[in-house]
Amino acid sequence: MRKASQNAWGLPLPPGPPRMPLVGNLFQMPQVDPWIVYNDWAKKYGDITYLEVLGQRIVVLNSVKSIANILEKKAVNTSERLWMPVFDLLKLDWSFPFMNYTPFWKAHRKHFHQHLGPMQMEIYRPIIEDQTLKYLRALVKNPHDFRLQTRSWLGLTFMRLSYGINDAQWNENLIVKAQAVNQGFSEAAIAGRYLVNSIPLLRHVPAWVPGAGWRKRLEAVGELSREVSRVPFKQAKEQVDLGKVDEDISLVRRLVDDLPPETHPSYEERATIARNVAAIGYIAGADTTLSALYGLIIALAMHPEVMAKAQNEMDTVVGADRLPQPEDYERLPFVQAVVKESTRWHTVGPFALPHVSKKDEVYEGYFIPAGTAFLPNTWAVMHDPERFPDPMSFKPERYLKDGKLNKELLDPEFGIFGYGRRMCPGRFLAKDIILAHFAMCMISLFNIKPGRDEHGKEIPLEYKVASEVICTPAPYQVEVRPRSAKHATLIG
Repeated sequence: MRKASQNAWGLPLPPGPPRMPLVGNLFQMPQVDPWIVYNDWAKKYGDITYLEVLGQRIVVLNSVKSIANILEKKAVNTSERLWMPVFDLLKLDWSFPFMNYTPFWKAHRKHFHQHLGPMQMEIYRPIIEDQTLKYLRALVKNPHDFRLQTRSWLGLTFMRLSYGINDAQWNENLIVKAQAVNQGFSEAAIAGRYLVNSIPLLRHVPAWVPGAGWRKRLEAVGELSREVSRVPFKQAKEQVDLGKVDEDISLVRRLVDDLPPETHPSYEERATIARNVAAIGYIAGADTTLSALYGLIIALAMHPEVMAKAQNEMDTVVGADRLPQPEDYERLPFVQAVVKESTRWHTVGPFALPHVSKKDEVYEGYFIPAGTAFLPNTWAVMHDPERFPDPMSFKPERYLKDGKLNKELLDPEFGIFGYGRRMCPGRFLAKDIILAHFAMCMISLFNIKPGRDEHGKEIPLEYKVASEVICTPAPYQVEVRPRSAKHATLIG
């Protein structure tokens, strides 16, 4: 706890729920739909809510205004990260989104942007188009297995993009392990879920002690984390060194080509950065993008009138004689609105990763001590009824005005990729290439309807998510069938 004397201004802390001695708000931290609870608290305490958990200060940001003013305008001071003890057990030291704002982090981001920035996207398009065509053909053969086919396609695509390894069986094995790592992180990082995050000494409790089963679970995920962050890079690098590479350029191939000789003093650090960048390019990107795709499909299946309107636009602009091309997307305002609304309606990350302040801050008459963790409530922003009337409903037309995209409405890109200097550098690949291409292909080529049970009765669709850092729609059943024999022929 910092001394009160540091508050030279004599200002109050931001408002929040009453705190208990020593433990603060520990027992009030919501575990079910916390983003909704924090949004409800905002109605009582204002758009910034102050909490303390065993000395860790937390400020929840529930509005565009507070997020922009604190995380963007004050980014010089609010771009550090909150390292949780569970991250040690999960062995996430390789993941640069969790690193503090240091030269080492900047080197990671520089290399990531250099190889996966907006000007680099065309390099990877052949891999995406090749894998997507295989995926579309698989859907034609098995219209009931959408979720598994989509997971496999996206994982294989990211593995080829990152490592250039075109071995489906080998890639599939790593995909399963990487998903387990993402799931472990997503469950463990919710504030208040693991007491070890508030009492770091608990991480030294042996796994065999009664009640310490949580440690055994986290350590098992940690072993997978170490494997999926290192093994693919090692094998891919060996292939590059031997000249045995995929005909298409991969991220690892470009990173390895940029490495200095092994005798160079900077080699070890540069190789570590290359390995970490390749790992985050796959592990972080695949799960969040998959959740977005699942969200888009259940939205279309639940709203056939939206699907029909989007198909009509595709037929008018693209026609039925060819597959959609990237350049078509800008001429499809309603399809773009569908994609925007799906990422708003289904908020993949209800909270962005916490930012931490290096120095004391003053905001709107409140004192915010150094070391405070800022938790941006992206869900609250994307479901603000002042900006998005009837926010729980799926209404793509809200993004249109006079037949064109409405530039006056808050774009979901404001929040879904993070904030300020910690904005996700992989957003160009996820948004412009994969999500846009996926949406055009699925809308243009397929009818998407609720699945049916053994009696042929339609199974009602219900949109539900778990209370995790990465929210994926609960399993649902849909049928994905070509719109016609002609559309099936386009796929081949």
